Amino acid sequence: MKLHTLEFDDDQVGQIDVGASPDVANQTQLDDRGSATMLTGPTPTIGFTIICDGPRGRIRASEAEHLLSQPTFSPVAVSIPAQPDLEGYYAASSVDRDVRLSQDDDDDHHQVPLTLSRSGTDQSHFRILETNPNEDIDHEFGNDTTLQVGIPAAAKKTQWFNPEDEMRDLASPVETRSAEGGNIEIFDIADGEAAVGTGEPALIYQLDLEADGDFDVHVFDTQGSETEDDWVKIFSPKTGVDEIILDTSLLRLRLDEPNGTLEAEEWDSATDAWATVGLEGAQPSTVTLFDVDLMDVAMVRDRAQLTFDVDGSLFALNANLNRGYDAVQFSIPEDETGPVPQALEDWLSPIASASVVDPQPAKGLVARNNVRR
Repeated sequence: MKLHTLEFDDDQVGQIDVGASPDVANQTQLDDRGSATMLTGPTPTIGFTIICDGPRGRIRASEAEHLLSQPTFSPVAVSIPAQPDLEGYYAASSVDRDVRLSQDDDDDHHQVPLTLSRSGTDQSHFRILETNPNEDIDHEFGNDTTLQVGIPAAAKKTQWFNPEDEMRDLASPVETRSAEGGNIEIFDIADGEAAVGTGEPALIYQLDLEADGDFDVHVFDTQGSETEDDWVKIFSPKTGVDEIILDTSLLRLRLDEPNGTLEAEEWDSATDAWATVGLEGAQPSTVTLFDVDLMDVAMVRDRAQLTFDVDGSLFALNANLNRGYDAVQFSIPEDETGPVPQALEDWLSPIASASVVDPQPAKGLVARNNVRR
């Protein structure tokens, strides 16, 4: 079974109970801005328990609990190869975590009983990537005004869509970028505006459920390890993490607050490996990373506010990473006074986007009956 990006073996998933909920007052989150739709009849539900033992049992159970508890990830794609009739997009009706502490130095036993309500299937719904362009991004890293968004190259039936009048048209990418695990196609929002007549065009598409989260943005807690298998996936804003990684599958931004530094890695498709940019080695003696404030964690957009000590004065920058990005979009926060200090600007420029516009994408679902002509 796969829940978004979390995979569980058959022996980790208990018996699946199938039912229907008549609770029409239940709201199902449909995108990572938190918009919702009202359910209007018996809703198919599945209930089961995820069992996590072993040294990483606590971590796996915590990941599942946090993923299913976050509205910015709801509904999640649920892939069940052994029972394809139960697959679909689900929102959690209830999520708990039961822990039995270890005895005689054994590992703790973790259980996550949950009930999921189905929001749709890949036959009844399209995935939708909505946009809400912000054309007032303040920084000194460039002045590019091109608005772009990315979706996995494996997506099918990709169309521009106007959510207001439900007009749609074929969409063609302007670029393909090689990322970890495959390709991401880049689309120009100006093409969507011309195609469907709105300044906030959306993309709708189909994608296999098991691949739904593969090219979304990810946040990791490294747990002090360089081995990726030891990392913990983060699904909600949190503090107190020694090293956080923001990952677009094209770029990784490693934020090491305790050591006052940051590093970046770029995906090298020629070697199929991550290549270090070298920021840590080029860090100015007058600049340190003072604080990392993880603001938003969602499926296609993560944001953190980074505060730097620049020669004895604090200066904050927002760091924005959208799906398909191969650079960080830095911006001066509303309550910060620019310009960006020169030493900081020079240090971050190798990974900084030149764009002064932000599409502010949000991933959700749209029912086929809202797309039909």
